[in-house]
Amino acid sequence: MYSRLVMMGLEGSFYIIAALPFLVCWAVRFFRKEGKGAWKLAAGFLVFVLYLCCVAAVTGLPSLQYLTFDPNLQMIPFYHLWPERVHNVLNIIMFVPAGLLLPLVWEKYGKLKETAGYGFLLSLLIECSQLFCWRVTDINDLIMNTFGAVVGWMVWRLLLRGRTLGAHTASPWHAAAIVWAAAFFLEVFVSDFIWNWLYEY
Repeated sequence: MYSRLVMMGLEGSFYIIAALPFLVCWAVRFFRKEGKGAWKLAAGFLVFVLYLCCVAAVTGLPSLQYLTFDPNLQMIPFYHLWPERVHNVLNIIMFVPAGLLLPLVWEKYGKLKETAGYGFLLSLLIECSQLFCWRVTDINDLIMNTFGAVVGWMVWRLLLRGRTLGAHTASPWHAAAIVWAAAFFLEVFVSDFIWNWLYEY
């Protein structure tokens, strides 16, 4: 278990490094538009990008170098729900931070339906992406991820009492686009370079 967590941490760092060039381009555009008083919003956006990098490390995203179409579908809702209960609980937990961060950073997601909708669409994007990287596309993952986003929103509502940075710009979809671009174009080169360097030393 410990070794798996370490491995996921390493893989998450690969996505973060791969995302840096895209983040720099985003930051230049963002601060030109918003000015110097937007550091809190930029920090909230950065935390959300880091979170998505960790999600990418867990779920896997297609890369340009290893792109393939090999669908492995499970389209029966709640099929094998109890035998795979640990996997399903982890899928819920994985999306709780999304449900918490979205309304905390963006005012729009103070509405439950907006957060649940983003959680659903983000999970759908992940499941569709897994059609191209030897992963299983499972409708139960979609259901559990969406539920996790709802739980995260409830945590935000109860514990943070509706506090928000009130961002109207820097959409969370921009964050998703940065992570997907990093995964598709750069992550495999970053991971290969770092693993080769580690093996040499």
